[in-house]
Amino acid sequence: MGGRSGFTLVELWVALALTAVLFALANGLLYGMARLDRAARTAGRTAREAEFCLEVFRKEVGEIRHDPADPSFTILGGSGMLAYSTSRREIIARDDMPRGFNRVEWRFDPARHVLVRTVSQLAHGVATVEAPRSQVLLNGVAEVRFLRHDGRQWVALSGGVGPLEPGRALGMEVVQVLGEDVRERRVLPAAALLPAEW
Repeated sequence: MGGRSGFTLVELWVALALTAVLFALANGLLYGMARLDRAARTAGRTAREAEFCLEVFRKEVGEIRHDPADPSFTILGGSGMLAYSTSRREIIARDDMPRGFNRVEWRFDPARHVLVRTVSQLAHGVATVEAPRSQVLLNGVAEVRFLRHDGRQWVALSGGVGPLEPGRALGMEVVQVLGEDVRERRVLPAAALLPAEW
């Protein structure tokens, strides 16, 4: 029994190659799982931000203050823009704006692909000297359409900014790009009835 026991050099190389292949497969699997997890988290965060944005719009429109005789209380709209005054307390800026009326402007910035909301406080019908507060509410926006319901149908606001004719409701449709593929989009609609006095 004079034979030697152990592994040959070829057997060691085969074992090492198999181990390397297994580690490469495991690494690819873990990397793919981490990428899917990041994508799911991003999609969830984007969906929450979009829902929050649309909910703010719906609630503010329900508390619009409209007075055609006072320019601070007119509703202005046009292509990619809507502005109005509301008595709804400012919750996004998280500041010490006192209770009263705020002038709110929603504007689509096509160069940056964002939806921006700007708020300025009104005092006795005019904007205060305090600087307006702007905040990007949604990123990855391909298009924003503001709509007015005239009692019979929805009409998209287009052209330059001007005073809106009376209507029953206001709406907003946000077209948002999902992920890195610009062809994958979703349309996020929101609408609210205007106060009865308009």
